[in-house]
Amino acid sequence: MKKKILVVEDDPSMGMIVKRILESHYHVIVANNGLSAIHWLSEGNLPDLILTDINMPIIDGKELITNLKRSGLYRNIPIIILTANDKSMIQENFNHFKCEDYIFKPFEPMILKQKVKNILENLYYD
Repeated sequence: MKKKILVVEDDPSMGMIVKRILESHYHVIVANNGLSAIHWLSEGNLPDLILTDINMPIIDGKELITNLKRSGLYRNIPIIILTANDKSMIQENFNHFKCEDYIFKPFEPMILKQKVKNILENLYYD
């Protein structure tokens, strides 16, 4: 069975690009903001990995990550930040977010694939 990846991205084009890059190896679900992601999770869905943008409407990536990391059920889901934000802002706050990795837009598809693969493989070998 394919591992599930939840992509939280408000730009529909970017969401579809990420989905197309990953869908040959993973089951990819795209939510258009943090609220949609929380709704999907609240329906009993549990992804193996979350890729989230930071700047989004309604519930942004920072609020989503904070809520997930405070949750007993979701805090251990690995998260990759996928952002066009200033690198120094993400690097300064990276430990605060407690995420596994980050990728800056625009990105190379192979880098995205490799980071996802590394995180998902390491989940089961730690």
